[in-house]
Amino acid sequence: MERKRHPEDPGLHKRNPGYDLDYFVIIPDNAPPHRSMRLPRPNRDYAPMKLFDLSGRVAVITGGNAGIGLGIAKGLAAAGAAIVIAGRRAEKNLAAAKDLEALNVRTAAFEVDVTREESCRAMIDSTVARFGRIDIL
Repeated sequence: MERKRHPEDPGLHKRNPGYDLDYFVIIPDNAPPHRSMRLPRPNRDYAPMKLFDLSGRVAVITGGNAGIGLGIAKGLAAAGAAIVIAGRRAEKNLAAAKDLEALNVRTAAFEVDVTREESCRAMIDSTVARFGRIDIL
């Protein structure tokens, strides 16, 4: 199968200037052109975060105080999840939690060493005591 531009497509679409095409046409190798299928593309009313709603969920992000972990925490927070930052450095955890609280997100920060089972259990107990549950780890 190959992706081809539909022959009637004028190019840059007026409704969606960010898209070169409003749709793609998929034509199987052995099918005549009239058997093509029109696939819709997202328009400006499309909201991908509505499809990824995490409202009311609690996410524990280990290493969520910087880098990729903080990016994941911000993404989950944008989807509506409450965020627990768990990491070895309490100062960095609190700084990351403050950044997330500025986005109106329920947040907690716990110092944890994931190589020690008792530290992990204490973090889980603290999270459940504060938020009542853990949905995402």
